[in-house]
Amino acid sequence: MVAYLPLKEITFYSLEMNEQRLNKECLRDSLEEQICLIFGLKRDREYFLSFNNALSPNLFHCIVACVDNFTQYITKETTFLTNPIFLTQAFLPNDKDFNVFILADCISPLEFGIIVYYQESIVFLDILEHKKIMESLDKIEQEITKDFHLWCGSDNLRQGLKGYINREIGLVDVYTQELNLLNHPKVLNFITTKESTPFWRQNIGKLVLVSAVGMFLGMGYPLALEFLTLLEKRHNEDLKKQIQLQQLEYQRYSGNEKDFKALSEKYFELQEKIAFNETYLQKFMPKQSFMVFFTKARESLEKNNIKIAYFHYSQDAYEMLLMGEYTLEFIEFLEQKGLGVLEALEPISSFYFVRLKSW
Repeated sequence: MVAYLPLKEITFYSLEMNEQRLNKECLRDSLEEQICLIFGLKRDREYFLSFNNALSPNLFHCIVACVDNFTQYITKETTFLTNPIFLTQAFLPNDKDFNVFILADCISPLEFGIIVYYQESIVFLDILEHKKIMESLDKIEQEITKDFHLWCGSDNLRQGLKGYINREIGLVDVYTQELNLLNHPKVLNFITTKESTPFWRQNIGKLVLVSAVGMFLGMGYPLALEFLTLLEKRHNEDLKKQIQLQQLEYQRYSGNEKDFKALSEKYFELQEKIAFNETYLQKFMPKQSFMVFFTKARESLEKNNIKIAYFHYSQDAYEMLLMGEYTLEFIEFLEQKGLGVLEALEPISSFYFVRLKSW
């Protein structure tokens, strides 16, 4: 015997998860936890969750149903429990990306579900009253597709819906093919789903797991404290040995303190003599050389296409006759590089006479 869940037991939500919140190793549990928080669902219950990210890698379209509520729709004769939402997958055309199915609820005929498929994945599901169905269909027709299909178990209601909607609708009469549909691989049987639920995800399994963890922690806590105490004792003994070694080192250092002081004074005396000699030699060495000048100025000469028609170098100045459109930029470059300070600049025909005082 086949039983159908009403649409009110199905919850749909498109959940966007960024890379930081996305736990790929436990993706199903992460999505279920987020949806329970959003809708205020109880975490001590068992839920069915189907999801896909057909439109975007981080956008998950989720269908959720509380498994604990299924028992009220099952009798002893029930062998198959599903929802028409999952029957529609058997009627998807292969030549179109987007398809829309309109479902009439099996239990409350005035409630309807509108399902939007992208290829074989459900990317939108809306459950609404018949008064609002036209508004939703108009929006889908403008933004997504004009390909609509109708699923309805009542002949009279089906014909009335076609006249009310006033569109070209592909009529899907599932009831005439019900036996074949139940064998379709994509039609879900929630009775099977519940029976095959792993033990650790059932409420009793979770209770046993928590009890086992609590027992393990209760027995392991005293042992852990004893082990930590032993480590602390060993650490204290190591500290005592280090203190003794440091005391011996200090005694050796004290014995050689006089020698160290004498060597330190000799060292500082030599440092003062080296500094004095360097200062004295600087008086007889030129501050810049023409080789240093050309080494640092070469890059700017080539970049600004500057030609040097005349060059003279003395101990404290450079004199040049420059030719080029970017002569002023070149002079600024020389000052930035620390090659000198501009003392004179005089244009002569197409040349510039420049005098730089060397630093």
